[in-house]
Amino acid sequence: MNMDRLDLAQRLFTAAIQDPTTPERERALSHLGLAEVLDLRGSRQQAIENYRQVLSVANFEDSHSTAQGYLKKPYRRSR
Repeated sequence: MNMDRLDLAQRLFTAAIQDPTTPERERALSHLGLAEVLDLRGSRQQAIENYRQVLSVANFEDSHSTAQGYLKKPYRRSR
């Protein structure tokens, strides 16, 4: 994913998180996606904050297990 796509992904995930009408499932998955983008960018502390947000809501699509794994080891894109 090039930087333009990372920028777009970060903006879209952030917008979904900030929108009060976003359903809880999408909000949780947006925190997870944003955390992954932040890990790719080297913003580990911000990524950790978002992984923790995932854990603070209901578990959607195994989001808790995924977030717990990336709290231990930063997300890296598979090739």
